[in-house]
Amino acid sequence: MVSVALVGPDGAGKTTIAKRVVVALPLPARYLYMGDNPASANRSLITTRLRSAAKRAMGRSEDTGPPSAPRTSFEGMGPLRRTVVELRAMLRLFAQVSEEWYRAAVGRAWERRGFVVLRDRDFFVDYYGHDIAADRAGRTVGRSLHGFLLRAIYPRPDLVVCLEAAPEILLQRKGEGSVEALSRRAADYQAAAEHVKRFVTVDVSKPENDVVAEVSTLVATFARRARMGRRLR
Repeated sequence: MVSVALVGPDGAGKTTIAKRVVVALPLPARYLYMGDNPASANRSLITTRLRSAAKRAMGRSEDTGPPSAPRTSFEGMGPLRRTVVELRAMLRLFAQVSEEWYRAAVGRAWERRGFVVLRDRDFFVDYYGHDIAADRAGRTVGRSLHGFLLRAIYPRPDLVVCLEAAPEILLQRKGEGSVEALSRRAADYQAAAEHVKRFVTVDVSKPENDVVAEVSTLVATFARRARMGRRLR
């Protein structure tokens, strides 16, 4: 079968719509969370679960939002401090890349068993603006390497469905961030569109049932055509 990623700024309803589409599809389908929040993941490495449990035990909150922007500057940071920052970034990179590839492997295994895999978010698209795009400064070596790995070898979805609405509407729904931040996020998604196989947008300012129906039709049509094309080869 195929993999389909649902992406979009906060407030677009990615998780709700993805889970509803999995149920609505007239084809066998599975849901796979592909974001950074361990509490939302339906598949994750045991090391990730242990690290998340340790954070909670120490009273530290999880990073549940979209990928954060890199540092704007290392100015004023001494060589020792910068070395420590870079080393910590490399350790985080190892854990992050391991988790990303594990979930990609889970999704690929489901595809081989004949499922349409609905990805809730996508690491390549989500990190495109901060870790991959050439015009962003202030990255650590770790984040630069992360961007290279995502760009060069990480498996991208067969179809990306971007859920969009005016930033004012999204802000009203979620109550987090700002109009400016949501606008920048939407622009990052559009920039990433040039680097995936197929990219379509869906207006989520409509009633949720209408959005679910539209996305379900898009995914089902795409999956059937992809399956037919493979049979004809």
